[in-house]
Amino acid sequence: MSRKVFISLTNRDAGLADALDKAIKELFDGHIETYYSTKKELEGGIPGGQDWFRWIVEQVQQCDLAFILVTPNSVQKPWIMWESGAVYGAALADHGDNVTKVRPIVYQLRSSELPSPIRDANAQYRYGDRAADVKRLFDELLKEFQAEYSGSVVTEYGSKYPDVSSTYLKKVKAQLRNAAALPSHNVVEEWRHRLDDLANQHRISEIPQLQRWMDVTFGLEDGEPQPVDMRIHARLGGIYMKGGDYRNAIAQLELAQQLAPRDIYILRNLARARLEDGSPDLAKELIDRIEELDAKAFTHNAECAALKGRYYREAQDYAQAAEIYDKALSNNPDSHYLANLAAEAYAAVGNREKAVDKFKQVLAIIGRLKEDNVWTMASKANAHIAIGNMGAARNELDTFRQRGQRLSTDESGTIASGFERVGGYFERASEVAPLIQKLGEMQ
Repeated sequence: MSRKVFISLTNRDAGLADALDKAIKELFDGHIETYYSTKKELEGGIPGGQDWFRWIVEQVQQCDLAFILVTPNSVQKPWIMWESGAVYGAALADHGDNVTKVRPIVYQLRSSELPSPIRDANAQYRYGDRAADVKRLFDELLKEFQAEYSGSVVTEYGSKYPDVSSTYLKKVKAQLRNAAALPSHNVVEEWRHRLDDLANQHRISEIPQLQRWMDVTFGLEDGEPQPVDMRIHARLGGIYMKGGDYRNAIAQLELAQQLAPRDIYILRNLARARLEDGSPDLAKELIDRIEELDAKAFTHNAECAALKGRYYREAQDYAQAAEIYDKALSNNPDSHYLANLAAEAYAAVGNREKAVDKFKQVLAIIGRLKEDNVWTMASKANAHIAIGNMGAARNELDTFRQRGQRLSTDESGTIASGFERVGGYFERASEVAPLIQKLGEMQ
């Protein structure tokens, strides 16, 4: 009677299982039968039409030994952990501590990179890509079932082994050339630097191609998108956001959310991307989730308050937006950003007196902080437009320009939109037009 070995693997590692299967056949003359999901022979693979889940369970229950192929591909798949856990559990239930039934075979991974269920278990793992460990693995198979082999198997094992193991290791080496990279810290940081280099050189249009190469590196070029590392997805999401590619930003931020579902920073950026993409209902779900995680997020964090206020502004509920900004401003009294948003919201509902008070608060905050950058310049000019001091608004632009500073196209467009809104609220559109023209000259 032949013994049964079940091989647990991912589809991408089918070549390793095939190499192992062929070596076992040649060494043990059919006394050991292998079974695994991708096996092409009818008797060793899943029969047509049979339930895949049930087939796996049956193999786990019936096998004499289970090899768990642990590779850069499989450690990223939860299913392989389920299978190995099922085999391990069956071994423990089989009249006690029979964990020798489980034999992890490791390829191209250091011990520190192994999943804890395998690293910490009592099962002895072997390296399937190292000649010494391969020898130990097959010697253990010989010893395990030696009583049931014919005499010729034992006699010929030693003479067959050198050629069989050499062929096996060559096939393994060829297969591992296509192994996915493990998202270790160093690998992830290298990809983050590559992404940042393109972004810093304003080569955003090349990011999708770099992402495709990254997907190839991590073995993600086929099938549904899968999360790799939150740092990469968050960075890609931010770069796509900056470039106005909100669909790709959403795709990356959703992958980051899968890895860190309670990360408010990720949720906030994803909600903003949803608003930019014209999906306010989906943005509101994320806003509600943030509030569920931190009830104070929208009263104590300026960016969160800006996000929620924007949602209500786009719903044309300016009064609600103004209330959100004001509450957050009371907890962030040095935020000229929130003061400017509150001022615009009050202007939008027609409360000009309250709006002017808030714009005066903008000037007071910036004067107190003594900050001097493109956004303080824009906020001060906005406030002067609302108050009616157009000369002071022009002076802000001239002073900025005289220092030799330039505006990016995005900065100029954002500031111009603010001038247009405030000019419209206070019926000063014609007076604002020269300022917007001057912004164009400052690029």
